[in-house]
Amino acid sequence: MLLSGLAAACAHGQLAGRAGAFEDAKILFPESDVLCDRGDAHACSRLAVELTDWSEKPRLAEALDLHALSCDGGVSESCIHLDMLHFNTDPGARARMERRCTVERIGQACLFFGAETGDEAALRAGCELRASGSCRHLSQLLHRQARVETAREVLGQQCERDNGEACHEAADWTPEALAHVGWDVLPDQLVWYHRACLAGERAGCGRLALGVAAELLKAGPGDLCPRYEQALRTACRDGASCQADRFCRAAAGNLAARESLDRCDSAPDGEECALFLLLPRSTESGR
Repeated sequence: MLLSGLAAACAHGQLAGRAGAFEDAKILFPESDVLCDRGDAHACSRLAVELTDWSEKPRLAEALDLHALSCDGGVSESCIHLDMLHFNTDPGARARMERRCTVERIGQACLFFGAETGDEAALRAGCELRASGSCRHLSQLLHRQARVETAREVLGQQCERDNGEACHEAADWTPEALAHVGWDVLPDQLVWYHRACLAGERAGCGRLALGVAAELLKAGPGDLCPRYEQALRTACRDGASCQADRFCRAAAGNLAARESLDRCDSAPDGEECALFLLLPRSTESGR
């Protein structure tokens, strides 16, 4: 809630100097610490999260104090964090969280309310609002209820709107995936992981790269390399998997990638070399 000028000034006075009371804040989170010490409510809210999520010794009591003051200072994220912590003990917190989802349409509130209560409408809203994790929780809920057609419809619609997480989750609802036990990436999942990657879901890039590598081992290059070139490059750049990207670049004659083929000739052990040794030796001309 937004404070009046007098209340805001009061909150600023309460916040100023609070960060300095926490010994490790100055060392671990100097930027947030300095701004919070000056009375910046948003910095204090950020510091509260850092103290609980990124500190070696989570400082819950101090974080609660900062969240309470930041919430009074008008920072909605801190109000949500407070209600998360009191969700199971304070009926008011539960009601406020539901209102933030249904009325204010705050994605983070929809995600938390839906995940805690199993409320499908809240998770659908969170997925539509692209609150990270909402589409995944929705997919898990529909899995438990074995609602295949609903999952395909909802996640498919969101994927059509370039919701990368929805595309990533939709891959689990392909016929092959539903019939398969295990973590292998299956051929009919590739198109969904590709769409997830194009929509900015980095996990989709990584899963696509693993699946393409497996398909290359089984069937050779075919049209896989040109079809997924940019996504494979992204997966490698992000550190997810470089196996398929290097193979495709080597197959296309890229000299830097073909250095990996040289190393495999002298030391053929390893997962990446299993791919490189499939390259026809005619590609070695000009090395």
